Amino acid sequence: MCGQVARLVVLGCFFLVGLLLRLESLAGRAIWYDEAYSIWASSQPLARIVQESATNDPHPPGYYLLLSAWSSLTGSGLMTARALSLVFWVVSAALTYRLASELFGPDTGAGTVCLLSLHAFQVIAAAEARMYMPLEALGLVATWLLWRATRPQAPSGRWLAYGLSVAALAYVSYYSVFLLAGHGVWLGATRGRRHAKGAALAAAAALLAYLPWLPFLPGSVTSNTVPWRPPPDSGWAVALLMTQSYGGHFRGVAGYYGGRSPGPVEAVVGIAPLALSAVGFLVSRKKCAEAAFLVGSSWAVPVAVAAAVSLALGKIAAYPYHLTYVQPYLAVLTSAAVERAWRPGTPGRAVALLGAVAVVAYAAAGADAAWRDLRYQPFRYDLAAGYLRRLYRPGDAVAYAPQGLRRVMHYYYQPQADELQLYVDPRRRDASRKAAEAVRGFLGRRPSRLWVVLTPPLPPDLPELVGQEVVGAGYVRGPTVMFGAVRVDLFVRRVP
Repeated sequence: MCGQVARLVVLGCFFLVGLLLRLESLAGRAIWYDEAYSIWASSQPLARIVQESATNDPHPPGYYLLLSAWSSLTGSGLMTARALSLVFWVVSAALTYRLASELFGPDTGAGTVCLLSLHAFQVIAAAEARMYMPLEALGLVATWLLWRATRPQAPSGRWLAYGLSVAALAYVSYYSVFLLAGHGVWLGATRGRRHAKGAALAAAAALLAYLPWLPFLPGSVTSNTVPWRPPPDSGWAVALLMTQSYGGHFRGVAGYYGGRSPGPVEAVVGIAPLALSAVGFLVSRKKCAEAAFLVGSSWAVPVAVAAAVSLALGKIAAYPYHLTYVQPYLAVLTSAAVERAWRPGTPGRAVALLGAVAVVAYAAAGADAAWRDLRYQPFRYDLAAGYLRRLYRPGDAVAYAPQGLRRVMHYYYQPQADELQLYVDPRRRDASRKAAEAVRGFLGRRPSRLWVVLTPPLPPDLPELVGQEVVGAGYVRGPTVMFGAVRVDLFVRRVP
């Protein structure tokens, strides 16, 4: 009884610290491009939301529709939009505890929630207006339903529910396919033909529920900016592994939005926490091999598939933050490795305590640096807007690229000037040339100075082509200032 009370007290303390970290991050971090798009898209009529997702956004409309409904109840704005993700973090914490406790016991469940409360990526995802925390909650629901559907003498309705949860995942994010691949591998490897009918029922339910979106799927998927992403390298692979566990967010390595490539020593130190997960897999396997393989597949297969697709494309298909939603499964295995730390008097408790302290220290350092350390916030639109505010003069003009950047900048400064929003279509090979031509036409108004604000994702040649067009129209290059990854170029018209 004392052990249960102690577990609940520790769990409550970690949960409270996690909540405070998320509230601090929710209010303190500057808005970034994707969040501004989420708020804008969700403010549109329902038909426009669907149209945008079908033609211009590489995400399905589920999250934007959900955020639209949430905003109609709570009001619009950055804080209320971010609060939806905070709500889904609470839901995810409860689901994680339920799943881990059902599979491996309450000690593992409590430890998992403690670790996730401090995970830097989990802190940020729970305080940003994006779909990754709802995706995490739905992924946990789908995993739990799959486990329950494969129990002996389970009713067919569980397979139907699993199929509907698969459709819900696919409506929220295409990155859910990585988790579904993990489910498929586990089902094929452990359950075989015994559940062929149930799996077919689930597939039919998922397909039927997703059928309305299928005609729009090609246009939505091809609007992705993968062609402009860099090729995968060893630094990206190491960062992916580091951020999945607790080895990221120190010394400027492996941030949520970016970060420099880790050196050899940093890579070893950053990947070291994965050793605990490997131990946890072996511990969990002794309790229930099927459950251990389900949890392991739900993490390892998504990461492996993301890496394989990236190598096949020659471009990064998924950044580390895109796989935030599979981190709970690795946390389950890490918690299983140190679960003896909860039980006084058990053999090996000292080693488990040492491992628990080490992984909590990793997590705490990362959670603190997640938004306080400016190296992890490369998109400083607030600083770029402040720069424009200080130096703008009447008669200036501003051009923004890519599409939607103007919305982000207007959160902080809206100049009383002619403005051009450049549309850069990733499906066109001549996207940079078209954008440069649009700038040339814009200069027919002869502004005294032109500010060009650029931010990724962009074609690599776009800044140079735009500069050539502006200089060719009679302007002189001024300074280029970088605010993280946000670039601001100034061009001044020649005086005859």
